[in-house]
Amino acid sequence: MACSIHIDSVTPSTVIENEPFKVTWTVAAAEDFDVRNLTVALMTDDARLVLVDHNSQDSPPEKQIQVSPGARATKTTQVVIQRRKGLVDELSRDGSSSGIFLHARARNERDEIVADGAALEVQVAGLPRRTMPRIFL
Repeated sequence: MACSIHIDSVTPSTVIENEPFKVTWTVAAAEDFDVRNLTVALMTDDARLVLVDHNSQDSPPEKQIQVSPGARATKTTQVVIQRRKGLVDELSRDGSSSGIFLHARARNERDEIVADGAALEVQVAGLPRRTMPRIFL
């Protein structure tokens, strides 16, 4: 692939609902990469949660960046995790945390995905563990 994206770190390592935290990510372009303007979006794999930009309240948080062929760009985005509206009994009974995965994806000007990064696990305080879906009861 001519471009790659990677989530480097999340600070703090255990996040709290409605409190901002920082996600540091890196985009690396190959020498033959011909796109200069990219849109990087951060997402979560947990349908119970919404990941929003701390400043604009946009979901998913997106950043516009410019990257030259053969270059790397490292950025930090401040985001917030919120629970989806209407969820019932989505607090852990013992106050423990649960792991979710953050993903990063980069798109070009034509809205084509040019990089899809590996997920990074993050602990969310007060979130119960996901139950395994049961198809037949």
